[in-house]
Amino acid sequence: MGYNLGWLALKNVSEETINKLLSIEPTGSEIEFLDADIIRCNPNNDWQVLIFSNPEHPCLHFDSLLTFSTFGEVISALVYEGSMMSQVSKFKSKKYLWMCEWDGQSIHCHGDAKEEVLAFLEKEEEHDFELPIILAKSLVGYQHDCSYGVDGYRVMDQIPLISKPASQIIPKQKFVSIYSKQRR
Repeated sequence: MGYNLGWLALKNVSEETINKLLSIEPTGSEIEFLDADIIRCNPNNDWQVLIFSNPEHPCLHFDSLLTFSTFGEVISALVYEGSMMSQVSKFKSKKYLWMCEWDGQSIHCHGDAKEEVLAFLEKEEEHDFELPIILAKSLVGYQHDCSYGVDGYRVMDQIPLISKPASQIIPKQKFVSIYSKQRR
């Protein structure tokens, strides 16, 4: 069946900033293979890569990627090996620059700044499912089906977002009482 996953890479953004931005924290666990919901990998000194086992994760949505691009260059990839579809996109300074996708039959490029992709495509002999994945690796240095060693993948946990200061959160006991009164 293969992998179905998504990942995003942020260039020259600190781990701390990314953790706050995505509301994640390290668990302390390290793994060899992609078998956790959110995983961090640092393929080189420039890029922080976060891999999501769910390619529909909200962090991979278009609006989220635009927001993340205010902090630095963003490369996003979606891989559906079962249906042989792949896609890579680039965002920078809150702008969508381009997308390259293999739809199962052919390669497509979109965006105002797609010259970077077209130049890459001219150098490649084969145009197939792997092409967007190879393009992403040429930019970031990461490919989902390559091994990065035991200390290459670090498991991350999602932290619940709290939109109110702690002083404004109703204590659990009080919440139960309010809820009970409303049910009567």
